[in-house]
Amino acid sequence: MLKIKEVADIVGVSVRTLHHYDQIGLLKPKKLEENGYRLYNEKDLDRLQQILFFKEMEVPLRMIKRILDDPFFDQMQALKVHKELLLKKRDRLDRIIDSINSSMDKLKGGREMKDQERNKFGEGFAVFLHDAIKFYCRK
Repeated sequence: MLKIKEVADIVGVSVRTLHHYDQIGLLKPKKLEENGYRLYNEKDLDRLQQILFFKEMEVPLRMIKRILDDPFFDQMQALKVHKELLLKKRDRLDRIIDSINSSMDKLKGGREMKDQERNKFGEGFAVFLHDAIKFYCRK
């Protein structure tokens, strides 16, 4: 079992964040000692990992709680969806960086930007994210 500070250090969140997750019922520690120390087990860390993955996709905390508390929640399926979303996000960021590079080249007098370079970085990701949220919120 890990103390709250140890968990915070491992995953890179603040102790205050973990207190907040406890207060809203999103992540309850496995054990609360008499002295008030919160202790977390491996299952708690798995849930925290899922929370952080959903947060990376900008899913609101109340929706994350609803998803994770759903008795039909499938952790393996969630990990697959997280991976696919992150790959799409990475691709989108690569396109944005390419667009920035094209803009810099244009400013340096290197060449004209093509229309497809200006508009390509928003493609696909928002639609996929919307579909993923609908998948998790089905009932």
